Amino acid sequence: MLVSDGALTDGSDWLMQQLQLCAKLGHTPKQAAETVADAAARRAGAKQDDITVAVLAMGRA
Repeated sequence: MLVSDGALTDGSDWLMQQLQLCAKLGHTPKQAAETVADAAARRAGAKQDDITVAVLAMGRA
């Protein structure tokens, strides 16, 4: 996962828990990115900045 600084306006402690929850729920990378971006926007409140989230799935070919 790559995130812009706007996604971390409220700190980064919550990010790993959110990613683990997405994995547990079987989210696709796109779903996980959207979920994290939405959560970051909610957490930022009035301090919102631009938020970018990219999730990459890696596996063996």
